Amino acid sequence: MKSNQILMAGALALSMILSGCSASSTSEDVKDAKSTETAKKADSKKSTKEDAKTSTKDKKESSQTETNKNTAEAVETKETSNSENKKVEVQTQNSQQHVHYWIAQTKTIHHEAVYETKYVVDQPAYDEQPDWKDVDGYICDNCHQEMFTLEEAQMHVQISATMGSGNCKSYHAGIVRIPPGAQNPIHHDEVGHYEQVLVKDAWDETVNNGYKCSICGATK
Repeated sequence: MKSNQILMAGALALSMILSGCSASSTSEDVKDAKSTETAKKADSKKSTKEDAKTSTKDKKESSQTETNKNTAEAVETKETSNSENKKVEVQTQNSQQHVHYWIAQTKTIHHEAVYETKYVVDQPAYDEQPDWKDVDGYICDNCHQEMFTLEEAQMHVQISATMGSGNCKSYHAGIVRIPPGAQNPIHHDEVGHYEQVLVKDAWDETVNNGYKCSICGATK
């Protein structure tokens, strides 16, 4: 009987020990499970944030791409529209041709005055006829003929002796007058100067510069 009690007590103690170990193991397992769950939640939040950033970046890039695409399409549409408008305009002009009313176009060309360097005569050249001139000479004592040189006086006496009356035998020195005809004329050279002389006045010339249609503005 006593032996059975001892066995029962030992079995009870062993059971309690095993129960404590099981409880301790369970508690550790719970802690590990909570840690694992917390880590998973953190990773999940981090992954969610990164996914959100990536999604936002992708959305921005997609939006920019879409904007560029829309701009390119708008430009292309505008160019196409302008091209179509030009075609329509050309077709309209071709279909609405008119008779040009040409108006002469003119322009003014200014011409400067024309000058030339010319010699201007202030006083023409001329010969001056001298007046009577008093000089030293010789005078015949008989006929009072005036002679300008000694040779002339001696010749006068010889001619009187051989061909004349012979009365003119002597002469003397004195003042004699030379008549204008016995003198060479006094020559005066031309007097003048050079200057710029106006040959043609300045003037404006109007010349034709083509034609312009008063209706459409075309030129030719």
